[in-house]
Amino acid sequence: MKNCHLKFLLLVALLFTVATGNTYAETDNGTCGENVHWVFDSDNGSLLIVGNGAIADYTRESVPWNAYSSKIESVTIYRGITRIGRYAFWKCNNLKKITVPPTVSTVGADAFYNCRSLSSIDIPSSVHS
Repeated sequence: MKNCHLKFLLLVALLFTVATGNTYAETDNGTCGENVHWVFDSDNGSLLIVGNGAIADYTRESVPWNAYSSKIESVTIYRGITRIGRYAFWKCNNLKKITVPPTVSTVGADAFYNCRSLSSIDIPSSVHS
């Protein structure tokens, strides 16, 4: 049942993205926590994170989208994600925009370390640590 729920969330995220005019000609995807998935579109540099629960903690070398870190320009985290893990966006030095939903309550240490192009970020009031 959990697997069907996660597939549904990924499908909804992809349909939303297509409906807003983005297409995913070249994509990669995977998991980044229990019940949390990511999709990267190399055409427009966008990373989508969907599911329920926490984005896992990582080391600098173990971030699942590490191969794309210099290509990521925007990150959209969907409702249901409760935590941004340690080093999650480390070395995403071209990241310009990130959307953090009000379901996030914690941001791990160094989550945005070395994000040189990220000039501002709106942290929802739900974040307490």
